[in-house]
Order: sequence, then structure tokens, then C-alpha cells
Amino acid sequence: MQSFMTRYVTGAVKVLSGFRHPCAGSLIPALFMSVLSVSFPAEAGWYTATGRAAVIDNDVERARREAIDDAVRAALLEAGANVRIYQNYANGTLEGESVAVDSAYPVKRTTVLEEQRTLNSVQLRVRVFIDDDTLVKCPLSAVKKTVQPLTFRFEDNLTYAGASGLEDMTVEISHLLYSRLGLSDTLSLRPEQRLNFLRDSHASLTYEEVRSLEALSRRDNVQYAITGTIRSIALSDAGSSVLDKLLYKPTRRIEFTLSVFNAMTGVALLRRTYAGESDWDYDQGDFVDLRSERFLSSAYGQRLQELVAYATEDILSTLQCEPASARILSLRGDALIISIGQSSGVKEGQRFTLEHLSEVSDRQGRIYQSSQQSGAIYRVTEVYPHSARLIPDGGAQLLNVNADDVVTLK
Repeated sequence: MQSFMTRYVTGAVKVLSGFRHPCAGSLIPALFMSVLSVSFPAEAGWYTATGRAAVIDNDVERARREAIDDAVRAALLEAGANVRIYQNYANGTLEGESVAVDSAYPVKRTTVLEEQRTLNSVQLRVRVFIDDDTLVKCPLSAVKKTVQPLTFRFEDNLTYAGASGLEDMTVEISHLLYSRLGLSDTLSLRPEQRLNFLRDSHASLTYEEVRSLEALSRRDNVQYAITGTIRSIALSDAGSSVLDKLLYKPTRRIEFTLSVFNAMTGVALLRRTYAGESDWDYDQGDFVDLRSERFLSSAYGQRLQELVAYATEDILSTLQCEPASARILSLRGDALIISIGQSSGVKEGQRFTLEHLSEVSDRQGRIYQSSQQSGAIYRVTEVYPHSARLIPDGGAQLLNVNADDVVTLK
């Protein structure tokens, strides 16, 4: 079970109802945050969930373990995952806001209630006891994080060849994921772009890829970038014999890797693979409309949407506690203009700290970016739709401040 917890700590949103303090007797309301219009119970206890996994190479035990992992993850999502948002009141006055993010969800016990097997899959119904009491606090950002979504692509030519008839799956997964992310009040998504980026989804970024991210950040004034690759959507036969083909449906796999980067620095914040397998309800040669009700309501379509929901929750969880930053576009007299504004939730009076960026080169002449915190603070005096004007605050100066330096919400 530890391997599961290492791989799959996720981020669904909890909506916490108000509760009455046993001593003071005053009602302390929680902040309600709407993400995907879903709410989850907040207390620890027993949860029941169903998990599925494909039997690959006749390895039923492996499929059984993966099905248990799948069920535990579903139970974690039902229990609520890492993001919880609070408002703190004293005598009717709002004193502050905070976000609590669970660093882990101890699974104390699991019990398999039911098990069903077919030739190609294992399905389990599992009862899980989850102890939810480990919290890490982070401040609630009043400014949206700017995100550049990139269209998914196939991992390689072999994966593309196995997607015969489903060549538009890259577009569909991108559509499902970014549509869900667009419902979040914490992110400001730019229009989706196609970019041939991240050639190997499991390798470190190359120097050229880091520079591409930095250029993307400057060109489109974004802080984060999201991309993904489809690793498999291969079809598996129901069996080798005629009887197997009559009794069982073929199955199709869905496996994709998601990556989230800080585009300003090239640092990978999240890299995770999501995989599943389900019955395939289409005959060979059938036209598959990936946005039709028939596909989305099919077993495979439901499994695809479930994996995309997992990915959405992980992105929200990852970015929730990241700082909101922006680039300095220009200097105007005694003020500086930054690359985010009213559309990102910037308001007059907010304060930002300054970070100086510079470039250094190695022996091969490759240029790298370095940064240094200045400690200087700048206050927002005017807000425009997509930019804002800041002036020095508390003795700060504009000396040595340059365009492309970064400010971070304090």
C-alpha cells in the first residue's frame, strides 16, 4: 500500500461546512470554493469504492493489486484530497484565510468485499479506512496563476500507429482536461497552443526545452505550462479462441503522462502517468465520434473521463500553494508595469516582492537564467485588464530594476 501512497497523493477539493466551537459556541463558517461543482465529506472513516485493472500477460495477481490501488484512489477522492480552504473569524471579523494541503492520507486498513474477473480484467469492491489528520498550511493566493495549456501529442510513431481511427485522441484529452481546469477560480488559462515539446515524457528537460519554456513565458506572459503525451491507446483482443471472442469484448488501454512546469524557470512541478483499460464497444472499421454521447457514455469513455478528472485534481493540488508571479513589462517614471491585471484578480493595494533575473553562460556558451531575491516591496496603485502599475513601498527603489525581472505576490 505504501507504493500506492507514494504514487497517488491527489488533489480533489473539499468544501467544509461551518462548525460550532464546543467552548465559544460561535459559528465559524468555512470558505466555499467551487471547483468542478463537486463537494466531498471531510471526516475520516470507512469508505467503499470500486477499482478496475486489466489482466496483461495473464498476470492476474498484478491486475488484482492494480485494481486495489484503483479502488483506494477512488476512496481517497471520495474522502477528499489535498486542498482545503478556511476562513478564520474572531468576534464576527474575518482575520485571515489559509489553505490546508494534506501531505499524505494514511490508509489504515483495506478489505476486499467483492471480486469479479473476466478474461481480460479484474474488478474489486474495496472498503478502506482513511485517517485524515496530516495537514500542511499555505497562504491562499488572491491572484490567479497564469497557465499556458499545450495540446497533447502521441509519445512516438508506434503509439500513433496503434491509434488507428483515434488520431484525434490528443485533441480530445486536451479538450476534456482544459475544459475542467477552466472552471477553477484559481487559474487563468491562456488559449490552448500546439507545440512540439517534451520529446521524452519521462526524461529531464533538455537545454533547448528549458529555453523554449522561458521564451513561451516571455512571449505570452505566463507563469506555468501544462503538456502531456499519450503513451498507449492500444486495442487488445478478447482472446485467441473463437469462443473467447464470442463471450468477451475486446479491451482498449488508455495511458497518458501529464507534465506541469514553471515556465519562468523550467522546473517540473508535476509529472505523473495515468493509465487504465476498459471494454471497447466499437467494431473494427466503425467511425468513433469522440465527443458523441455514445462514446462518452461507453465504458471506455467513462474511464477516460475518470482519468482526466484525476489529472485535473492533481494539477489544482500542485498549483494551489505555488506563488503567483508576473514579469515586469516596462518601467515608467517612478513605477513599473507588470504582466497580470484585473483578469487575474490583481487589486489596488496588493504588494509584491521583487526578484532580479540575470543570465550566465557555461563553457560551451549555453546561457542559463539565475535569480536573486531583492527583498524590495512594490505596491499596486492602478489595475488594467491585463497589467498593473506598481510603485516602490517601504523605502524600496527602482534602481537596478529591469524589464523581465519577476515580482511575486507577498
